[in-house]
Amino acid sequence: MNTDSLRKLWKTVFGDSDAFLDGFFRIAFSPERCNYLEENGEAICALYWFDCRFQGGKLAYIYAVATHPEHRGKGLASRLMEETHGHLQRLGYAGTVLKPAQGLFPFYERLGYATSGYIRRFSAKADTVPAAIRELSATEYGRLRCGYLPDNAVIQDGITLEFLHTFAKFYASDDALLCVGREEPVIFEYLGNPHSATGILASLSIDSAEIPTIGSEIPFTMYHPLNCTKIPGYLGISLE
Repeated sequence: MNTDSLRKLWKTVFGDSDAFLDGFFRIAFSPERCNYLEENGEAICALYWFDCRFQGGKLAYIYAVATHPEHRGKGLASRLMEETHGHLQRLGYAGTVLKPAQGLFPFYERLGYATSGYIRRFSAKADTVPAAIRELSATEYGRLRCGYLPDNAVIQDGITLEFLHTFAKFYASDDALLCVGREEPVIFEYLGNPHSATGILASLSIDSAEIPTIGSEIPFTMYHPLNCTKIPGYLGISLE
């Protein structure tokens, strides 16, 4: 497997920085969790997945589905997804989950996906009194996070959180957890008491934010069953 070719395709399609790609290929990449199509030795379509859990079964969170611009319109992504579904089913995965980019829900519906996970967003402005917060390791965040999740949530931990930690930080207050971007004051996930958000924003020197949390208002993720028909709910950590 030519990882340089995979990296080149990723950068062409998504435009992520070299630092971001360094983190992915150092921490998160595995040949066993990647599938791709190539032409003349170059990757032209690729995808990756992270292992996660749902009620005792193993799910694959499919991530970074990419087709080179010169090869779009040929059905390559559909073909690669279908091949990957068959491969994961043979490996015993219960199903696959993904976070579609804007406008791609219909595309994944045609591949057998249905909307499964939802979120809500609320607005908050920093209080004048900062809250007491502490920074967490990826392992701590994963452990504490389970206590805030609903019963139908997808459990993400291990390599997923270690990779996320390369471009985000984790924090806890007395009654909330959150994940915040390192470079920009973007909140990726907030769990717990929403009324605590104003003090937390003050502690992080963030004036205001649109904050994603558990809810039922905004379609967020989609699910495709493989070896299990149970449908998962909340998957709050999107790496997209």
